[in-house]
Amino acid sequence: MSASPRAGSLPLVGGALALDFCNTTTGRGTAAFVEHLFDYEDLLRWATHAGVLSREEAAHLAASPSDAAAAAYARAMEIRALLNRVFDRLATGRPVPEEELKALAEAHARFSGDAVLVPDGRGFRWRHDVASRPDALLAPILRSAVEVLTGADLARLKQCPGADCGWVFLDETKNANRVWCEMAVCGTRAKMRKRAEARRAARQG
Repeated sequence: MSASPRAGSLPLVGGALALDFCNTTTGRGTAAFVEHLFDYEDLLRWATHAGVLSREEAAHLAASPSDAAAAAYARAMEIRALLNRVFDRLATGRPVPEEELKALAEAHARFSGDAVLVPDGRGFRWRHDVASRPDALLAPILRSAVEVLTGADLARLKQCPGADCGWVFLDETKNANRVWCEMAVCGTRAKMRKRAEARRAARQG
């Protein structure tokens, strides 16, 4: 039974699959750190929720041998940690070490080798055989990460300043004035804290 109450319902607000994968933790680097993916079952639930896997593909992978599933989960956590280091730095204006970019390029090459181009409307898209092995679902996540790095306006890559949040997202608003991962969550909490602080200050004044 899954240990995570939110693996299959986390808001997908990053603007890119790789960023949504980064956002499967909350409060990175703080005492309020929260993990949302505790095992391979949670990873499958999130991947289905995020559109990486169909329910049929997830059911197929759920039957993987326990040792293979555990190894795939461990690799996923390694990849997520790498993506967090890269995108957290970029979102806060810090340089990314060359070795981190090299590790990301190597992971992308390793997991994307079996992708094929298929027709998609008037163009084409990459198709990954995400159910070919327990860790194959990482291929589209890594492709998304590389696409963000090479194709997105990184000036619009931001990190939510909400207390104990730290989620990353691409600001796709017209004026690039998005502040929060979700205004209804972190934005509202910040407003409530300011009001509470103002009331305390008024009482003490």
